[in-house]
Amino acid sequence: MTIRHKLLTIATTAAFLVTGSLAANAEALKPYKDRLFRYKKVHETLYNGDFIVVEYSKQRDLRDRDEVDERRVYGNYVSYKPKRGAAAPS
Repeated sequence: MTIRHKLLTIATTAAFLVTGSLAANAEALKPYKDRLFRYKKVHETLYNGDFIVVEYSKQRDLRDRDEVDERRVYGNYVSYKPKRGAAAPS
């Protein structure tokens, strides 16, 4: 193993450690429209909640949310305007 290869391995390991510690400090996002899109009926939960089987209703999930069938959804399901006071990305 050459010195260059050893240095590359050390740098890569350090990068992974730094990235992992930054990700652990990330803040959770606030709920956004969770009430509108919550699962109505959960049939089964597996793998400590990582996999869930939910009820599917074509009427509710496709048609009841549309103001005009397959053309326009009701306004409370989408956001067309940016939030006030939000800074533009640079």
